[in-house]
Amino acid sequence: MRSFKSYFLLLLILIPLTAYVTKDVRPEEGLTPGSFAPEIQIDENGKELLSSMRGKYLLLQFWAAYDGESRMNNLLLYNSIKRHYANRVHNLSLSFDTNRTIFEETVSADGMDPNTQLNVVQGENSDVYRNYNLSNGYTNYLIDPNGVVVAKNVSPQKLNEILN
Repeated sequence: MRSFKSYFLLLLILIPLTAYVTKDVRPEEGLTPGSFAPEIQIDENGKELLSSMRGKYLLLQFWAAYDGESRMNNLLLYNSIKRHYANRVHNLSLSFDTNRTIFEETVSADGMDPNTQLNVVQGENSDVYRNYNLSNGYTNYLIDPNGVVVAKNVSPQKLNEILN
């Protein structure tokens, strides 16, 4: 009986001490809120796009001219950021159109700033497409100033809720 009390007392002392053992709390890279957004490199120099845009929120959008829903969402969010959040949010949209002319004509027809629109000419064969698991459809991500995913599939209304 005495040894049971000793073990019990030892457990009472050790269990609270385990709360002080810390592990690395740095988020993992991934696509869910709370994860670091996977880095994107689309030029031959290997420039990391997301790292270069830290310091503000970033709305990262994926679209293609042939996908009407993604194109409409891209335009709605682009206009919302331009009107209400230009000083707080970077906008970066990646098109997966393999035909550069179609991409350029779509950006022009939609009245978008070509500096916020990039074309991934490898389309569905690109690392970006695979890393962001876009086989389930085009989407967007709101990323905080530190590179952490805050939300996925953001609408203009959801953007307003998060930022205000």
